[in-house]
Amino acid sequence: MQLDQIGAVDAVLSVWLAWAMFNGFRKGFIIKVASIVALVLGVYVGFHFSHFAAEWLNQQFDWSTRTTEVGAFCLTFLGVVLGVHLIAKLLEKIVDLTALSGLNKLGGLALGLVQSLFFLSVLTYALDSVFGPRQWLPEGQVEQSVLYPFVEDAMQYVVPDMERTAPWEQLRDRFEEGVERLEDVAVERSSGRD
Repeated sequence: MQLDQIGAVDAVLSVWLAWAMFNGFRKGFIIKVASIVALVLGVYVGFHFSHFAAEWLNQQFDWSTRTTEVGAFCLTFLGVVLGVHLIAKLLEKIVDLTALSGLNKLGGLALGLVQSLFFLSVLTYALDSVFGPRQWLPEGQVEQSVLYPFVEDAMQYVVPDMERTAPWEQLRDRFEEGVERLEDVAVERSSGRD
């Protein structure tokens, strides 16, 4: 394939994946893994242990219960994320001292690529199920694309039995039901004012 034959889909995917690989290389494997761990651990600890922060916030401020809950979750989440990143930075310094930083950078490059492929695959999965398979893409571009089939199928390696439309159709139906309910409530309120 020559440079002038690259389609728009391949051009966009190439730039996206190249940026993800560069970003992964720049951050390194340890920081990339720490980002994933910090997100998952932060949400888990925030949901299960934010009541300690809520007690402290109640003593310090006169906030409503909802504000205290949200503030406690955010405080706990941020504390965990910062703690994990500090530990990751310390590990990265140790790796740099042991002359393994090149391996750390290459691992980050690979993880950046895999992470981005998975994200793009989930995104295509969602868009396919909302708009129909490949209906959201420029006509004729997908058939010529070299990269799109790999991106489209990347999620199948992680979740092999997942259908491409099942949960998203249900989500779309629930969203439409919610919009209809909101419209009904808005109509009721506006007719009540008249």
